[in-house]
Amino acid sequence: MPYKLRKAPNRNLYWVVTIETGKKHSKDPIPLDKAKAQMRVLESALIGGKSCEKPPYHDYSKGKASAFVLGCIDPRYAYDVAFFLQHKKELHQDYDLFTLPGASLGADQKGWKKTFFDTLKLGLDLHGIKEVWCFDHLDCGMYKATFDLKTDMDPKIHIKCMDKLKKEIKKKHPQLKFREFIVDAKGHIKEL
Repeated sequence: MPYKLRKAPNRNLYWVVTIETGKKHSKDPIPLDKAKAQMRVLESALIGGKSCEKPPYHDYSKGKASAFVLGCIDPRYAYDVAFFLQHKKELHQDYDLFTLPGASLGADQKGWKKTFFDTLKLGLDLHGIKEVWCFDHLDCGMYKATFDLKTDMDPKIHIKCMDKLKKEIKKKHPQLKFREFIVDAKGHIKEL
């Protein structure tokens, strides 16, 4: 394990430090539960013994993003999507992240639709995004409530909503590529 916890003097607070260098990963000490969570995040970012905390090829001066990622607010799948983006697709910090209940379904709701398209336009103007990546997940509370479903384990209704959103985006921004992903109830992600 390349990280360890170091207790702050005279307090019930901790730093996460790199074992080899003693480098602290927060300016001030933090509560134990937050320190453990920070250590898990740092450890999960290790690939082949090298830390992915800051990808060496990411240029912070440009403020650009290649993808606009739409996901659901459900915290069960946040880690799976983040891990997929960073480690499977190697986007690292190269995406704008936007979440709504139900992801593609939420982007079609009164009030949220305008917010979604305003934010998408801002991503285009400020960050030069080229693609929209939509992550819908099964067992979604928003889908269950909206469509009065007992279970939500069939991706067909999600695909319909994503296809509808894709058409609306193409009308307003024909230059954007649209990619659809389904996250199953165990966090496995499949591109459609």
